[in-house]
Amino acid sequence: RGTSAARRGRWGACSARRTRVEKALTSGEAKRVSKAAYIALAILLGWMGAHEFYAGRTARGVLSVVFCWTLVPWVVAIVQAVKMARAEAEPDGSVIIWKKPSRR
Repeated sequence: RGTSAARRGRWGACSARRTRVEKALTSGEAKRVSKAAYIALAILLGWMGAHEFYAGRTARGVLSVVFCWTLVPWVVAIVQAVKMARAEAEPDGSVIIWKKPSRR
């Protein structure tokens, strides 16, 4: 009680989620990246997986490079750019990218 909304921060009363995210960031399961840079890389160089390498998802980046002769990585990159554009960013413009999306 008595904790102001500003003091609780962006996570509000959900301290369990904040703790899980902080643990993931320190253990390497997640990475904080610039939202604008991720979107720009996905749109401009998504066909070869530049945004995946930037986010620390090396295996996905390699798959994008292997299949860059098809248009599949580019379509996936555009979808990811749109999803990222809709995601809520931190006050500094960063977002948290999970290296294994199923872990959320």
